[in-house]
Amino acid sequence: MLAASFAVSAVMAYLQLSAFFLSAFLVPALTAAYYQRKHNGLVYAANYTTGLRVLDHSDIANSNLTEVAYIDTHPSKDSFTSFDGAWSSYPFFASGTVIIGDRDEGLIVVRLLQADLAVSGVDVPDPVVEGSQIDHIIDITNNGPDLASNVTLTDGLPVGVGYVQATPSQGSCSETGGTVTCLLGVLADGASATVTVTVTAITSGSWSSALRVSADEVDSNMADNDVTLDSTVLPDQDGDGLDDDFEISIGTNPLLPDTDGDGLTDGDEVNLYATNPTLRDSDGDGFGDSVELSVGTNVNDPAGPWPPADGDLAPMDVYDGLVNVADYLVAQRMALGLIPQTALDIAHGDLQPIGTSADVIDTADVLLILQQVLNGP
Repeated sequence: MLAASFAVSAVMAYLQLSAFFLSAFLVPALTAAYYQRKHNGLVYAANYTTGLRVLDHSDIANSNLTEVAYIDTHPSKDSFTSFDGAWSSYPFFASGTVIIGDRDEGLIVVRLLQADLAVSGVDVPDPVVEGSQIDHIIDITNNGPDLASNVTLTDGLPVGVGYVQATPSQGSCSETGGTVTCLLGVLADGASATVTVTVTAITSGSWSSALRVSADEVDSNMADNDVTLDSTVLPDQDGDGLDDDFEISIGTNPLLPDTDGDGLTDGDEVNLYATNPTLRDSDGDGFGDSVELSVGTNVNDPAGPWPPADGDLAPMDVYDGLVNVADYLVAQRMALGLIPQTALDIAHGDLQPIGTSADVIDTADVLLILQQVLNGP
């Protein structure tokens, strides 16, 4: 079968040949094969009445030949006994031009469009803690010599991860049934595109994602069209963002998300705040880590600026520097849960135990404030 613009009767013709418009291949039933040439990973087989067939022999070890393009120089009939049509070819020009010797049509000149696509990728971070996100950062490059059209990337996700999103530098992506498909359009010779696929690590273990890139043009080097991304997902039984083995190594409980009970997860203390996840008060200044973070003081600097624990709670949010009956009444209502306690309230009113912080205004603090009201500080 020929493209509509190709004239069979011409003694010499020139055709841009690609797997795209030659995709309607019909397996020849009755045909005779003659000269076969091997060049750059492809076999060019002159098959008389069925024309020139181009085959990928990269998997020949498994007895597989894959037809990637063809041109039927003798479309009027196929015959095993006839020696009409293409009897030889010369595919060795650096330009990709192929000369076909045809017994009926004479010399036919065609050009096989080829685009050597390559895919590579990394997963970040790796290893990752269970429940965290992983980015597959994927690069697709066209090593030419021709442009690549209808470039398609697939990322086959393993069962241990969940799809979040895919962001391409060009084109669009979608996900169905655990396979991400990105339609990237055209890549010129030497051009590249990038796709970032974000997934969530659902379960611990070792997981592999299968990447594949393809285009309409013939790819004479299929070895770099497929790659596997391997990810290691570490178990995190308490879901605090730290893997179990690491928690054991630093002395935190892998079954308890907040080992020191300060209101901050062990993972946040290690990864965000650089505080000690085994101590409620990392800098030993008498104020708990969560209270200091709420107010904005330095959780790792005991000498940092901090409101005095003086019992001054009224007027609320103003703090007049006096401790009187109004402060006692506010403290009482806070201890009973009738008024919410802010971090600054706790800084001023958490007096007991003396010299430390319980991170709450309770009955013991109310009694100390009352003592100040009656007897002075």
